Amino acid sequence: MIMMRRWWVAVSVVTAAAVTVVGCSAGSDAGLMAQAGPTAIPHGVIRCHAWAGGQLPDPGCSPGSRNAAVSAATVRRTVCAPGWVDARRLPAAMVNDQLKSLMTAYGYGGMPLDRFAVAYVVPLEVGGSPGTAGDLSNLWPVPAGSKMPTTVALVRGRVCAGTMQLTAAQNQFRRDWRALGRTVGAL
Repeated sequence: MIMMRRWWVAVSVVTAAAVTVVGCSAGSDAGLMAQAGPTAIPHGVIRCHAWAGGQLPDPGCSPGSRNAAVSAATVRRTVCAPGWVDARRLPAAMVNDQLKSLMTAYGYGGMPLDRFAVAYVVPLEVGGSPGTAGDLSNLWPVPAGSKMPTTVALVRGRVCAGTMQLTAAQNQFRRDWRALGRTVGAL
């Protein structure tokens, strides 16, 4: 069992690159940023449950994670620098593979891929981890047409202007991006 303060995910190792989640639960401290989560999702093994019509991820399966290179001290030369975020986006082929795994885990297996997109719990634009083939802790499948990109753009603008703290933005995205969207006027 991996202990993360009030977050826990019980896992059993399937292979060196994959784990099977056998239970998820979240405590009340949504302000803590979990730094660990499922590292890989074998097809058909994990059952995650999106909330609010798919607009919010399962915090036990997709707890969100930060990019260690981004901090309040580095924000100007990282997420606010032109091209920095785009250079960290995953290649399209990897995104499609991850989307298939995430859709299966969240119970959307068999649905057309074009009805979903890979979303970052903590967006890259505010210092979220880009994810890798072995780390899906910051990703979840969001239905196409989500209003999240508008919220991300407005919040990034505020972080880069210095009117919103980086860690506050990260934690608010992790809790409920829709509430944050209402706060910044995106929804």
